[in-house]
Amino acid sequence: LGVDQPGSEMITELYVPMRELPRLMDELRETLRMLAADVIYGTIRLIRRDTDSFLAWASQDSACIIFNIHTDHTAQGARTNERIFRQLINAAIHHGGSYFLTYHRFATDQQLLSCYPQFPEFLRQKRRYDPDERFQSNWYRQYRHLRLTPTEVIRKKVAQYFN
Repeated sequence: LGVDQPGSEMITELYVPMRELPRLMDELRETLRMLAADVIYGTIRLIRRDTDSFLAWASQDSACIIFNIHTDHTAQGARTNERIFRQLINAAIHHGGSYFLTYHRFATDQQLLSCYPQFPEFLRQKRRYDPDERFQSNWYRQYRHLRLTPTEVIRKKVAQYFN
């Protein structure tokens, strides 16, 4: 295709209360322009609240905004998309929403916990039922440290210091 480097598309989904959709879209338009995001396509759909999952991807009836953004397969391309996806997640949070957990690993710990406050308990339960961590992924390995309570984090750091 005459490109300088290989690339592909990365998907993300954002969820916001339907009443917030117009304001969010205004903000996203400016954010995507400012960051020069290479948006391949976007879709908006309506979704119903997920009442079955422990890590419910939709905590309320919501508008779901999907973006597929081109990513160059370079270190700079990864950094660019990290910045773009984090800004998109911040915008969703600002409008009372969240994002789909596992499409990428760009969300910060704070973003993940803001959208999924039950996540540390999910991780503790996963360790309970899978103590050897036989079932895992790159995504899981990135965020599994969040199962620790603040007290456990301090204890771990103190133990590392003295050992």
